Amino acid sequence: MAGPTASIPRVNWDSARFRDTAPKLPIARRAPVMYERPRHAGPVVSGPRPEGVWLVEGLMQRPTGVTVLAVVAGIGGILSILGGLGLLGLGAIFAVVGGGLAFLFGLIFLALGIVELGLAYGFWYLKPWAWSWGITVEAVGVVISLIELVLGYSTISSLVIGIVVAGIVIYYLNMPDIRKAFAAPEKGWPFIGNVGS
Repeated sequence: MAGPTASIPRVNWDSARFRDTAPKLPIARRAPVMYERPRHAGPVVSGPRPEGVWLVEGLMQRPTGVTVLAVVAGIGGILSILGGLGLLGLGAIFAVVGGGLAFLFGLIFLALGIVELGLAYGFWYLKPWAWSWGITVEAVGVVISLIELVLGYSTISSLVIGIVVAGIVIYYLNMPDIRKAFAAPEKGWPFIGNVGS
């Protein structure tokens, strides 16, 4: 005995008749993506392009010299940390015979290494605080070199080299284009502002 659906013909849904009469659904279009300015892209600048600085869509890009400073600061930070750990170890081993000074210098080098790694990050991403701390660290490095010379841990030639390098870095960071890249004030020194004005 045939069932109730025996008389219903089978429908071929793939036939041309159904394909052509099927409703055309609209194709969903993606909304345009709005790109935001990256936080690390540096300050937005206007006006003429500073020498040695690239402008991409109005954003200040990192100057080549600052990139070199970032790499050197990163390498120096790693070496300072390793040297500080070594001096800490020597200070602990030879604590009876002059080990106290080695331990103290180990702590100083360890702290400076951490600061230099932070500076490498700040230089790489053009953080405004990196300009102030870059000049300060160079000045502190000269003072430490003087103390090392007085205590007999350094030579006059290494002191002169350290002073020359620090002077070059401080001069470079105070160039108008570099100050502008870090959004630093046009005049004055870090933390103390204009002296004698």
